[in-house]
Amino acid sequence: MSEHEEEDMMSIGQHCKHPGCNQLDFLPFKCKKCLEIYCVEHRREQDHNCPNSEMGNTEIPQCPLCGQLIARGSHQSANDQVERHLLSGCKDHVLSINRKRSHRCRVKNCREHILMPFVCPSCHFNYCIRHRFSVDHQCDKMIQLRQPITVQ
Repeated sequence: MSEHEEEDMMSIGQHCKHPGCNQLDFLPFKCKKCLEIYCVEHRREQDHNCPNSEMGNTEIPQCPLCGQLIARGSHQSANDQVERHLLSGCKDHVLSINRKRSHRCRVKNCREHILMPFVCPSCHFNYCIRHRFSVDHQCDKMIQLRQPITVQ
């Protein structure tokens, strides 16, 4: 390699701004809070003690009275939002956690809920692992196909 090519290779990447690190990183991370450049070891706010970070910002506040998690905007402090929640009588600003509902087995008395359903290729309904075969869930389409055809 020529001297000019070595200089070009050294100009790629940036040095970590964490005191005492100064590591040359070819894929550096930019902190969204302080806008400084960091290596992989110091990329998180708590890893480089970000001066613009509100450490409570990453935590979800909880109501001291009702115990519910409280939703808040990006420009609101946790204390302000908890106060607003308390003033509403513990009714407003509650964080709703949407859980993905599982699929329920189509068989009448089966109460199985499954994350990944087995879809019958004949009737196109969801079934649990125990009722996944057409014979096990007494598939109407398969019963119709099995009936003898009468030729007149």
